[in-house]
Amino acid sequence: MPIRYIPHLPDPGEIEKLDGGIILKSRPFRQLLYNRRHKYDLDLRGLTLGKIMPSGNMGQLKEAVERLRWAIRKGRRIFLHGDYDADGITSVVLLYRVLKSQGAKVFPFVPDRFKDGYGLSKRGISEAKRWGAEIIVTLDCGISSYQEVELARNEGMEVIITDHHGLPDDLPNAIIVHPNLNSDLRMARESHLTGVGVAFKLAFSLLESLNGHGEDYKREMYKLLDLFAVGTVADVGKMLGDNRILVKHGLRLINEFRGAVKVGLRELIKSTDPITERDIGWYIAPHINAAGRMGKVSLALNLLLTDNGYTARRLVGELKKLNDERKRRQRELLSHILGSVDLSEPLLFVVREDIHEGIMGIVAGKLKDRFSRPVVVATVKNGRVKGSIRSLGNFNVKEILHKAAHRGIFTKDDSFGGHEHAGGFNVDASRLRDLKETLVAHARKVSAGGTEFEIPLTIDADLYPYEIDENFWEDYDTLRPYGPGFPEPVFLLKLDGPLSISHRYGESYTITYHRNSLTIKLTFEGPLPSPIPNEMVVGNLRIFRGEVIGEILLFPH
Repeated sequence: MPIRYIPHLPDPGEIEKLDGGIILKSRPFRQLLYNRRHKYDLDLRGLTLGKIMPSGNMGQLKEAVERLRWAIRKGRRIFLHGDYDADGITSVVLLYRVLKSQGAKVFPFVPDRFKDGYGLSKRGISEAKRWGAEIIVTLDCGISSYQEVELARNEGMEVIITDHHGLPDDLPNAIIVHPNLNSDLRMARESHLTGVGVAFKLAFSLLESLNGHGEDYKREMYKLLDLFAVGTVADVGKMLGDNRILVKHGLRLINEFRGAVKVGLRELIKSTDPITERDIGWYIAPHINAAGRMGKVSLALNLLLTDNGYTARRLVGELKKLNDERKRRQRELLSHILGSVDLSEPLLFVVREDIHEGIMGIVAGKLKDRFSRPVVVATVKNGRVKGSIRSLGNFNVKEILHKAAHRGIFTKDDSFGGHEHAGGFNVDASRLRDLKETLVAHARKVSAGGTEFEIPLTIDADLYPYEIDENFWEDYDTLRPYGPGFPEPVFLLKLDGPLSISHRYGESYTITYHRNSLTIKLTFEGPLPSPIPNEMVVGNLRIFRGEVIGEILLFPH
């Protein structure tokens, strides 16, 4: 992957001028904090729950609270319609638990990826009608479900949409709660919320309206931050604003008050080691997502709803088997694609009839990382094409899909949506060629004529081996959580001794440095320079069995 090296190393004296708040003990992290606050004007001090601002307009939040209060008071039935990924599932479970605690009649529902597709589903509406619901609340979906909202209304049901995906030009005829609808600068801290974040704000406002200004409801909301952390990290939410504060406290809940964590999550985690956002992203979320990807989403929903340990253990066992099957199919598909990949264009477009819909997004992401360009992976069935897009750099998926819609490529029978670097679509096969041409043309434009996208990499601080001590690791944890908007630290590591090299496989190597009681083992993917320089850009550092391990991102020229 082409990486542009951007050193950002200010005068070391400047790092001593930081004012109050976070106390950092190690020089590299004091420099990192200076760099990031100076560059992005970030407020990283005092990450306390007290800094959470009251919910802003967020669209029609007040109206949504009033309708839910009415339904609780009158004993009317509320149907929660989520999405089949970890963000959508945690959204449903969070609001379900809050509504049940207030005596509401509430039913949780998550659609099947293959039978129902994305968004407010016709089957969901039918289930809501059969159950006798008067209000449908969508969670992490629904903002583009115009026809389905009208169908629900025609069936006599009111619809409340809670979503965080891109706002379309025309909004459904519903009560809408969205962090970017009618928002202002004062509410910028909420603009990065994912689906579970919007659900959290709605639940918080509902409990506040029902319980006045006491503290009991705040304690109840704190107990739901494990769900907030899992959903937000799983959906790759930016670690800024309220996300950053609430994920930090969600991780604190998981690590320091394990007994208060949902039984299903506790059973899935099992480990007594500290849980970080990396563990959510690489272990917890994949298992929850596996249920939706493999067509058994109810397993994950029931896992997070249950309070029974035996049931949780059984469900975790089934989820682990599903995740293993997902990984097996993923490896097979990648192997097939890599055997016939066409790298002549700055966008890789793969269409096959035998692709399992549940793994398209993961495979697209793997290919994007490997070939440094946007990737579309799609499958064709019954004249329809379903696809997932993963991108990087300045290729904005949400924007280009909306442009395609304006050009008539997507009609009312099609669907599309996404974020800056991820999205999906369901389009008639007759318009697939037009869609491909639009995406490829945009990739040519933003890649400046090349076939690979260059990734800027900012160095946070230089680092010497003697500085990797207890203070270093304490500061590393103090500044958590890391993620989009506030990435893991990147250091220019300056070693002062001999290095040993061991070959792992292909062009994968381990570079080892050892002096006194310190051992550093760094992996590197790609051709090795000769000789190996003693300065290297490194990231993802951590301690494993007493040794420092991490990745070499590049060797500066």
